[in-house]
Amino acid sequence: MYTPFYISKRISDNNTYTFSKLITRIAMIAIALSLSIMIIASSLVNGFQKEIEKKIFGFWSHIHIQPYSIQKNISQNAVSKSLKPDLSYNKNIVHIQNNGSCGALIKTKEEFQGIILRGADSDFYWNEFSPFIIEGKALYPKKDGENEPILISKNTANTLNIKLNDKIILNFMSVPIKMKQCVVCGIFNSGLEEYDKQFAFVNMNIIQEQNNWGQDSVGGFEIFLKTKVINHSKLKNYYMVLGSPFMSDEYYQSLLKDGIDDEVKNISNVVSAPNLEVVSIRELEPNIFDWLLMQSSTEVIILTIMFIVAILNLATALLILILERTNMIGILKSLGASNHFIRMIFMRQGANLIIKGLIIGNIIGIGLCYIQEKFQLIKLPPESYYVSIAPVDIDLIWILGLNIITFITCVFSLLIPSILISKITPIKSIRFK
Repeated sequence: MYTPFYISKRISDNNTYTFSKLITRIAMIAIALSLSIMIIASSLVNGFQKEIEKKIFGFWSHIHIQPYSIQKNISQNAVSKSLKPDLSYNKNIVHIQNNGSCGALIKTKEEFQGIILRGADSDFYWNEFSPFIIEGKALYPKKDGENEPILISKNTANTLNIKLNDKIILNFMSVPIKMKQCVVCGIFNSGLEEYDKQFAFVNMNIIQEQNNWGQDSVGGFEIFLKTKVINHSKLKNYYMVLGSPFMSDEYYQSLLKDGIDDEVKNISNVVSAPNLEVVSIRELEPNIFDWLLMQSSTEVIILTIMFIVAILNLATALLILILERTNMIGILKSLGASNHFIRMIFMRQGANLIIKGLIIGNIIGIGLCYIQEKFQLIKLPPESYYVSIAPVDIDLIWILGLNIITFITCVFSLLIPSILISKITPIKSIRFK
């Protein structure tokens, strides 16, 4: 048996209560709590960023092909359906659909509200949007003698006191003013309050009619990509958040590019119409994606504080342990033990504390994340956070990385107090009390 480890084990197995035992237990608890908080913080930020992005991509798609316009998110100019590019060769594309929109006023017997109507054509990708529908069903083709169906948000329904299957009047801002009676076929709730209160969905023929487009004209095209295209690198996010004050705008913008931007470039080479542009949803809604990126800064702050707490507690515990064993160190040195030999005794004790702390921290951190994921105990106000339940994404690879980094950092922190061993002389240490 390696002698320093044997001596360290005998010291650890000593059941005599000492002050150092209390301190080492506190250090172990500090490591466990630090790691568990790091796991919880990272899982919450991961879940939050992915959930919001999923909502945005489900609502808006990943890439838009549309006419050049100042108001990029509201397409008012017509595009011929024949200009829809053939992208069947691209294996990263899930779906491409027509889009279009126009302004209107929703009116009931007592209330009214301005709204932007989004047109859903026969190729609308309901698979992505259907999870948002909480009452009723998706749009369906209007039959003779029936009212036009309309899909409104829960926010609009609550504001105007509208219920499923209620009839409402749409007033269009034209001369003369046009009116159309619709029936509420469904109510959706994406959780994105800023979008929900602005938009409603109708069949594309209403948009074409009110914008004076032909039946073969739409406002543009939306493209949905496979999830694997959207790459997330936490280390890259940390680098961008911490280094942004020292980066040029050009370099910072280059770091923002990801798989979606690569697809934008590929699709731009296929779109030949000179009046069309290909843009990602990140370009159309930059503020919300910048806000999501800034969540990583909060994560960095939490991780840094927890690393410092773990390191300081562990270094303090080892220092007290060394001081308490000063007599033993002097005796070992008088018997010919080297500083390295004695240092390994205490390093082994410190490593033992770290491992126990990591095991407990993983159990607490992953356990609490699993409980939140399973039972959804923590609720959030959706008007502030865009989600009603705190989302959790448990990334086992990242958690393993946190464990490795924590272990290595804490081990290196043990070297500082262990230097004290070389300063201890046998004669003085044997008499030390």
